[in-house]
Amino acid sequence: MQNLENLDLQQYGEFTRFIPTEGRMSLGWGETDPTLGSDLKKLDASAKSDFYRCCVAAVWMFQGFLDESHSISQEIDTSEGSYLHGIMHRREGDYSNAKYWFRKARVNSFFPKIDSWAQSDPQIDDSTRQSLIPFDATSLVDAVESQKSGNESLERLTFYELLAVFDHCFDKACGN
Repeated sequence: MQNLENLDLQQYGEFTRFIPTEGRMSLGWGETDPTLGSDLKKLDASAKSDFYRCCVAAVWMFQGFLDESHSISQEIDTSEGSYLHGIMHRREGDYSNAKYWFRKARVNSFFPKIDSWAQSDPQIDDSTRQSLIPFDATSLVDAVESQKSGNESLERLTFYELLAVFDHCFDKACGN
């Protein structure tokens, strides 16, 4: 993937190993690696800022631990927490609830990053680009609901979405 290869994942420190380097994410529950659960717990989301806690919720989700991600994001009363909550509900198949959380979030400062990554990724098909770029979270919900699984373009786009939210929160947590 062109953009992920150019992105220095090492900049994310303790989170780096939990960001999948294949650049795809399951549209549904996905599989988890139980050996990562104890390492993810060590990030201790409760003792840090809301932006840090959003990063923790995001890496739980990257690894397919939706319940753990949900328990963190639902307690973060910020736009970013609401947005992550929406992604989690989309992945579990609760599409109307996902749309509710995306509307509540009202955050889109990271959408241009998603657009840029998706536009330059040759593995995202033209049809997906034309229908979902410029990026819109509720349109993505509709696309995922109609596909359910097995659509590489949507798997890549949802990965970019979560990475962009994570990156935004990481920058805020670090004071950037």
